[in-house]
Amino acid sequence: PKLPSVPQAASSEEAESRRIAQHSAHSVSALLSASGMLRQDSTDGLNLLLGALQEVRGYSAKCQQPLPDVQEILATGQNAIRNFCERPARQELARAWLTRHGLQHCVRLLAAQGLLERLPEGAASVEL
Repeated sequence: PKLPSVPQAASSEEAESRRIAQHSAHSVSALLSASGMLRQDSTDGLNLLLGALQEVRGYSAKCQQPLPDVQEILATGQNAIRNFCERPARQELARAWLTRHGLQHCVRLLAAQGLLERLPEGAASVEL
């Protein structure tokens, strides 16, 4: 059986959507650090990333077949947003844990090294 033909306009629209989605995904990548965090670690950086992700989603939704590289960049961007938004809560958990264990003098050092928000991960996996 012969597959139905796709009108030329539809395939060119599909190709254009794919091209723009991939270009927009590169814009998202530029907003992220090599470790997948916000390059501009601020509310402004978050807003830039949200706008870029919205654009990528819009164009990739117009594509009939998924774009794996675009989907991967979307997932990385979403993780960066989640990490940015959850950071204050993770830092507060770490402060509380350090205080509970008489180590509140370490808070500033850990915060300065960007390790404070990672402390709950380590404390959950290792009993001190």
